[in-house]
Amino acid sequence: MHIYRADLRDLAVCLTLDGSYETDHVWQVIQQVEGDGVTTRFQTVHLPRTMRVQYPGWSEALLAHQQRGDLILVASEAGDVRGYINQESQPDQGIAWIHHLIVTPAYRRQGIGTALLG
Repeated sequence: MHIYRADLRDLAVCLTLDGSYETDHVWQVIQQVEGDGVTTRFQTVHLPRTMRVQYPGWSEALLAHQQRGDLILVASEAGDVRGYINQESQPDQGIAWIHHLIVTPAYRRQGIGTALLG
């Protein structure tokens, strides 16, 4: 597996990757007013059937992130892009935001996402 900074050709491939996933659980948000405050809890709820969640399209945003210098890395093997990560750094605050981390379905659960995060 080779991980490197994406170029424009890689971005075109990244936009074709399938980021959808299936789940049989969702988070339920529970808010309660207690005196002058609000308490928020998240509870896992099991769905009656598996649901497919489509990944939102965002081609213009990925190009804009690349143009402003955000870190976009791709994971590739034998010239085949298998995943990518898009990270926006805020060094003055000592933080970074992960906007997108996608691994194509055929290669999930093989450590590619972990390698991109590393």
